[in-house]
Amino acid sequence: MNSETNKMSLVCHECGDDMGPSQALPGREGVMVHPIVKSMIYVPKKLKIQNYSLEYIMAPQNRSLCFSCIERKLPDNRKEILNRIYECYKAETAYEEIKASNKGKWSSDPTYRDSSEALEDLEKKFNLLEKNCLFCGEDVHKENKPYFHAWTIEKVYSSKNLSGLFQRTNYSFSDFETGQTHIKFCFEDFKKNFPRNFEQLGYDMLGKNAPNNKKISNELYLSQTIIDECVKEGKESQKLLKSLIKDMNVKIIESENNKGKN
Repeated sequence: MNSETNKMSLVCHECGDDMGPSQALPGREGVMVHPIVKSMIYVPKKLKIQNYSLEYIMAPQNRSLCFSCIERKLPDNRKEILNRIYECYKAETAYEEIKASNKGKWSSDPTYRDSSEALEDLEKKFNLLEKNCLFCGEDVHKENKPYFHAWTIEKVYSSKNLSGLFQRTNYSFSDFETGQTHIKFCFEDFKKNFPRNFEQLGYDMLGKNAPNNKKISNELYLSQTIIDECVKEGKESQKLLKSLIKDMNVKIIESENNKGKN
């Protein structure tokens, strides 16, 4: 949590680690995953076809997933496909950086940067992205099942609104954007490889709480490094955490990867 703005940090819903800007990939970068489901769509009468049509639509619910989780589960023979996604992500970041630096400038400004080459590179790499499931390479529409479509966290905008308890190094849970670079997962592979995301998205779409989840307003994930810092800070740090729990209804959760390392 950012002590100045009270922003919650974005964490990977699968592993519980903080997500944030990284120099190298996979780093702490990642995606937001949306279910794509078949839905009965009303058809206007002027189209002169049946009154409804079954079409795939993107559900508004989403959950975060880091690149590290994807890499750990991805078969070796599909790593090259993931590398294409990384290259597209880097090209998109380079283009967005130029756009951001040019904001508010005239093209005659000597500091104005030409973005045409960066845009051309992005389009080229975007066209190389896998249209099928990242894991198995099969059509995600097979058997008319739902599938999952993920978009990367847009690094340039999202890096302007960082969060964190002691240092602002994480993406903010409430103030980030997604970009164009994307990944698709078929129903079975997403279910098998990312069970926490799969299950929680199901509950989210039904508008229900998972049986093992208690209703809380906020969750704050702490890494072992942060826990050690709290111990060093002594009473003042403990007072801050107690205030968060009592006054802001925050639940302190040790990051999953650090459990048992105390």
